[in-house]
Amino acid sequence: NSRNNKKRGIMKKFISISVFAIAAILSFSSCDKEDEVAISPSAISNEVRAFLDSHFQGIEIQYVIQERERRSYDYEMRLSDGTRIEINSNGDWMEVENYDKGVTASVIPGKILEYVNQNYPNTAIVDIERDRQIDIKLKNGVELIFSLDGEFIQMDF
Repeated sequence: NSRNNKKRGIMKKFISISVFAIAAILSFSSCDKEDEVAISPSAISNEVRAFLDSHFQGIEIQYVIQERERRSYDYEMRLSDGTRIEINSNGDWMEVENYDKGVTASVIPGKILEYVNQNYPNTAIVDIERDRQIDIKLKNGVELIFSLDGEFIQMDF
């Protein structure tokens, strides 16, 4: 009996700690995420749908997170081939990554694709991010920075 009481006491502590940990994680993760909501893939904008149809024809969308950005929306989505995309409601990608298969070549600006193929043959681009410049990461770990026009700037260390 005292053995069962000990087990119950340990289980109660474990459950209490688990509940507290889950509550803490949920409260911390929701601090910045108030404007993020999971939506149905059918609810994405026509521009995002056009981007997907152009570059990822026939690949299923696993999930879409919509984030409110001032007067528009950004989307983060995961596709069934492992690709993760961050894109705005105008259909302009901000980041595309696929660490298993590499980023679909049609997404990569021509000059950048040409540069990588010439200087890093047979090395997949696994991540491409666009903001004030274009940052890419290759499968071998090399990171390169390009201008928005696709001109090579430097390696990123």
